[in-house]
Amino acid sequence: MGKDEFKSLNDGYFAQGLRLVRYQRDGDSRFALWRPGGGAQRVHGGTSIEKFTDLGNDYFKQGLRIVDFHCDGGGNDWAGVWRPGTGPQHFRAGLSWNEFKAQDLTYFGQGLRLVRVVRLYEPTVKYAAVWRPGSGAQWFHPHLTSQAFHDLDQQYFNEGLRLKNTPVWSICGLWVPGIGAQWVHLGLSHDEFHDQDQTYFNKGLRLVDVVVSSNV
Repeated sequence: MGKDEFKSLNDGYFAQGLRLVRYQRDGDSRFALWRPGGGAQRVHGGTSIEKFTDLGNDYFKQGLRIVDFHCDGGGNDWAGVWRPGTGPQHFRAGLSWNEFKAQDLTYFGQGLRLVRVVRLYEPTVKYAAVWRPGSGAQWFHPHLTSQAFHDLDQQYFNEGLRLKNTPVWSICGLWVPGIGAQWVHLGLSHDEFHDQDQTYFNKGLRLVDVVVSSNV
């Protein structure tokens, strides 16, 4: 979607009681997922990391928390969605893999869990993530092959975990406690995705996460 189309759709869905759960911006193109929700909602795109951080601090004071965020491959174009929430929240960007692991372990010990992870290239691989209060197990794996991803997903499913998000630019996975059915597909064309989504919708399943990437 272009800027005007996205704004029109977002305003219309907001009035119908739907809220953004996923928002991805790539230049002038936008991609989004709406689900039932309530309360305020703020959306920003095309910002620097400094402005994105300042916005997050301001919204935090207003009782809003990050629901989703995204950045282009170069780490210079940030977009985010904020909605009502409570409790602490920590956002970190520009972390190496070792820095990310150490930070995640620290927050895990404080009762915080990952909400969203993004893998960036700046030009070396960096990570950005949001942590908020949570409990139970949590596993994140980066840069997986398709087979390794599916093997891990089956293993964690059997252990009572469900996939929370699959960051763009490579096959990654974040698994957290969950119940019920789950289906994951990689490498679908637009038409295949549309048909599969309609099939699952008719079976009472809803999208939790969607990734648009030429690398998956």
